[in-house]
Amino acid sequence: MKAYEKKFRAIIDKLAQKVLHIRSEMPIILWCGFSEDISEETAIRMGIKKYMQKPIRNHDLLKAMRHILYEK
Repeated sequence: MKAYEKKFRAIIDKLAQKVLHIRSEMPIILWCGFSEDISEETAIRMGIKKYMQKPIRNHDLLKAMRHILYEK
């Protein structure tokens, strides 16, 4: 993993941790382009509710938002 990839992953991880520390119920969607350094599994372990890769259709984003906001 390259240095900038490690920094990116650390930033995402810290941001998710801070948000979830302040509001543990806050659903987070990670929407990114191709990434070898953050997988869906890694994102979920960080507390991110939904991991989506570009390109994303508006319908799919709306569906994901509804799912994480209204899941029981």
